[in-house]
Amino acid sequence: MDSWSDDDDWFYESIKRYDLLLMFDFSSPVKFIEFNDLDSVCLIFEEENCRNEMSCFSLPKKLTVLREHEGLEKDSDFRLLSGGFSQKSVIQVKILKGTNTMLASEKDLCGLSVYKIPSENSGIIHHTNTIHSELLSPKLAHNKLDSLAMVDTNKKNVVLLDTKEFVVKGKIKTEENEEESVIIPEFVSPHSLGLCNTETGSVSIYDTRSARKCSMLHSAQPFPKTQWTLSSSFLSTSHIADSNDETKLGLLSTSGIISVLDTRNPQHTLSCEKGKDICSRSAKRNIPKIQFCPSKFPLLSISGFNPNIYIYDFSSENMKNIFVHDGHHRSSSTCENITTDHVWYKNSVMSACDNLSVHCWEYTR
Repeated sequence: MDSWSDDDDWFYESIKRYDLLLMFDFSSPVKFIEFNDLDSVCLIFEEENCRNEMSCFSLPKKLTVLREHEGLEKDSDFRLLSGGFSQKSVIQVKILKGTNTMLASEKDLCGLSVYKIPSENSGIIHHTNTIHSELLSPKLAHNKLDSLAMVDTNKKNVVLLDTKEFVVKGKIKTEENEEESVIIPEFVSPHSLGLCNTETGSVSIYDTRSARKCSMLHSAQPFPKTQWTLSSSFLSTSHIADSNDETKLGLLSTSGIISVLDTRNPQHTLSCEKGKDICSRSAKRNIPKIQFCPSKFPLLSISGFNPNIYIYDFSSENMKNIFVHDGHHRSSSTCENITTDHVWYKNSVMSACDNLSVHCWEYTR
C-alpha cells in the first residue's frame, strides 16, 4: 500500500477506507487485549517493575451499537471500570466469560494466578488464588466451556484443568518427538485440542476425552529458521460448535507464510500465501498473531510484523490481501514499531501497538 504524503492526506482517505475508526493513546504499551464480555475489555499493559497493570474498560458505544445507529451515538471513549496489578510478569491471560475471572500464566510461576474482576463499575482487580501445577509459565487454551489446557516446553504431559472447580481433570501424554519442542495449544472443538510445534508448523489433534491422538496436520510450506503459531475458527465463533461443524486452522510463521487447513481433511491445504510486504524482524521480539473473522466471511487477520494489521480473503487456494490497517504508523516515531495484539469484535478489530496506540476500526467492504 502506498504511503500517504502526510497525516492530513491519510485522515482524509480514511473517511472512504473505514466505516469506523477510533484512535487512542495510553501511557504504556498494551501487551494483551481480552474481552470480558460484549460491553467491556481488559487491557494488560507492558510490565513495570516485573508486574503488569491490568485495567478493565467499558467499550465505546460507537463500537458496540449497530453500525446503522453509529451516527446517533456520541460515546467514543473507553471508560475505566476497574484496575490492578499482576503478581508477576504476565505470559498469557484467559478470561472465563460470565464469571469475571481472569487466569494468568506468569513468569517463573508453576501454575496459574487467579484474578477477580469486580462486577461493580469501580473497584480493584485483585489476586484471589494460585492454582499450583508442575508446569512452569504454561501456554494456555480454553474450550469456551469448562476446560483449560496447559502445556510447557519441558514436561511430557498436557494438563487439562476444570475451570469450574479449578482441579485437574485429566492429562494428555504427547509423543516422544514433541516432548522437547515448543508447543502452543489451541482448541479446535469443545473436545479436540490442537498442539502446534512452533519449529515445524505441524499440528497434532488430540481427543481430550480419550487423551488419544486423532490426526496430524502440516503447514503447506516448511521453512527453515522460522517459528509458527496457530489459531482456530472454532474460537472466533459465538456459538459452541458440535462435532459436525467445519473447523479451520490458521498457521502463521515469522517468515510471513500463512496456511489455512481443514481439520476434517488434514492432507488438503485450503489456502496459502506468503505475505509480500511482511518482514521477519519480529521474530526476535514476539511471535506474530493470526485470527479468524467471527462473521461468515472467509477472512483472517495477521499482526506482529510491523505497525500494520493485514486482512486476507482465503476463499480461494491463493488467498488475497484485501486490506491493510496502517493507522498505527500515524502514531509511530519510528518504523520499527510493532503491533502487540489484535482481536476481532463482531466485524470490527481492536488492535494495539508498542507505540502506546490502541485502535478500534472496521474497514469499508
